[in-house]
Amino acid sequence: MAIAAIVVVTVVLVAVIALVAVGREAKTMGYQPKQAVFDLEEAVDWVADRLPEAITAVLSYDDVRAILRWHIEYLRDRGVPVRRDQNAGGPVVVEDDEGVAYVLMRAEADGLEVTDEQVAAVLEVELGYFGAIGAVGGEVRDPLELEGDQPQLPPTGEP
Repeated sequence: MAIAAIVVVTVVLVAVIALVAVGREAKTMGYQPKQAVFDLEEAVDWVADRLPEAITAVLSYDDVRAILRWHIEYLRDRGVPVRRDQNAGGPVVVEDDEGVAYVLMRAEADGLEVTDEQVAAVLEVELGYFGAIGAVGGEVRDPLELEGDQPQLPPTGEP
């Protein structure tokens, strides 16, 4: 009888400890922002479905896939982190025209004939996909514009 009581108390104690641990982790995860997950195949479908007709008449899904893959390569080369928690150095800013130039260079090397307008259109729609999955931050203001926002110290020296 005493052994059965010890077993029951042990099982209840283990269950309570497990519930507290799981509850604490669930609460912690609830406060963390959802991680954006880039799925290449989902991105290809999403982007291809939203491209202008003039672009979809020329580019195949394979072409869109290649452009997106090269652009992700470019973003990684520029230091864009794979996960939010890997961004130790602050925001990473990339120029649109640099991404287009990189993709055009890769396309030429691989023998894919695309124009800069086609690549720019794909990357513009891709930016919408990034926004839809929560992978991009807000617009970064020009550092020169920020100078006006900083409080000005009174001049020192003679009155």
